[in-house]
Amino acid sequence: MTKPRIAITLDEMSVGGIPVACISFLEALKERADITMILESDKGAFTEKIPEGIKVVVKPNESISTTFKALLKKRKFFKCALSAVKYFCYSRMGRWIKASAIVNDCKELLLDDEFDCAIAYHGMNAYQMNRALGRLKAKKYLTWIHGDHAFNVKDFPDAEWLYQHFDRIYCVSEVTRGRFLEDFPSLSDKTDIYYVHMPVGEIIEKSKSEPLPDFFKDRINIVTVGRVSSEKGQDLVPSATKLLIERGINVHWYLVGDGDDRARIEKLIDEEGMSDHITLLGNKTNPYPYMLACDLYVQPSYTEGFGITIFEAAILGKPVVATDVGGANELLRDSEELLFVQPTPNDIANGIERILTDEPLREHIQKNISKRDFSNRDEVEKIITLIKE
Repeated sequence: MTKPRIAITLDEMSVGGIPVACISFLEALKERADITMILESDKGAFTEKIPEGIKVVVKPNESISTTFKALLKKRKFFKCALSAVKYFCYSRMGRWIKASAIVNDCKELLLDDEFDCAIAYHGMNAYQMNRALGRLKAKKYLTWIHGDHAFNVKDFPDAEWLYQHFDRIYCVSEVTRGRFLEDFPSLSDKTDIYYVHMPVGEIIEKSKSEPLPDFFKDRINIVTVGRVSSEKGQDLVPSATKLLIERGINVHWYLVGDGDDRARIEKLIDEEGMSDHITLLGNKTNPYPYMLACDLYVQPSYTEGFGITIFEAAILGKPVVATDVGGANELLRDSEELLFVQPTPNDIANGIERILTDEPLREHIQKNISKRDFSNRDEVEKIITLIKE
C-alpha cells in the first residue's frame, strides 16, 4: 500500500517544547507516511534530531520586496499591483494576518509536489499557517495548537478566517482546546485532541547516554526544565526555595533552559538571597541526565498546553510536583501518579515538603508511574484515518 505523502512546516528546530513535540510526532509517523519537513532555517539545535528517512527542505522566508520583484520579472503586472494594494491596505489597518496571506499567495510554491496532507505544526503563528495554506498543494490541511495563542482581540476575526481554511485543528490537551474555543467558539467542529507522542525508549536511553551531573550529595536536588519565560513560572522558584530553607529542608534547585526572562529570574534569586541554592544551567539539548539525577522534578508553570517535561520526568521514574494548569491532569491522577499544586510559592513549597517527607506517598506515586504507558502511540491513527477520508 502506498504511504500517504505529508508535508510539515515549522520555522526552525530550536530548543523548546514545540520542536521537541514535533520530533516525537515525526518518530511516531515516519513508518506510516512519506514525510517532508520544510523549515525556514536549519540553524536550530534540534535540526540534527530529525529522524532518519525524513526529507528535510530548507526554504528561507522571502522579503515582501523580493516577492513583488519576482512577479514583475514574470510580467504579472496586474497581480503584482492588486496584491500590493491589498497588502498596503491590510497592513495600514494593522491586519497583519491577512497581509501575511497576501504575501504568501504571491510567492512560489515551497515545493511543486502535491501532498495528501500539509501540516502547519505551529498553529499559533499566523505566518506559519499562511505559509502552509498558501505555498503548499495538498488535499487536506491540518494545524496544531500547543498552548495559548498569541492573537490580540482585534485580530480574532482574521485569525478565525485563517483557521477556517484548515480541515482539522488539533489541540494537545482538552484544557488547551477549551481555552482555544473560548476565543473561537465557531471552530468547535474542526477541533480535536491529539496528545503528544512520548518516545519512552529514547528518553530512557538518552538519560543514560552522558555522565550524570555532579549534584550536591548533602542536599535535596530539584530540577525544572523549560524555556525561561514568564508563563513557565521560574519566578516562583526563589520564594519557594527560601520557604523550604526556612523550614529546614536543604534543597538545591537547578533550572535547565534559557530565555528572555532569565535576567529577571537572576535578580529575584539575588533579592531572596538564594544564589547558593539555585543554579541556572542554560539550554541543554539533552536534559534527561539532569532529570534522572534529581531527587524531585518540579514544574511551576502558570500555563501549559500538554506539559511534556512532566511526562518525561515520570517516564524516568521521578516523583513530580506540578502546578495544576495544563493537560497533565487529563492523563495523570493527583496523589496517585504525581502531586498537583497551585502556582504560588507557598503551595509549591508545601507540595515539595509533602512529597519529600511522606515516604509512603512518594513510593506509591513511583510504583504507579512504573506501570504506565506514556507513549500515546495510538494517536497517530487519527492522522492516517483523516487522510483516508
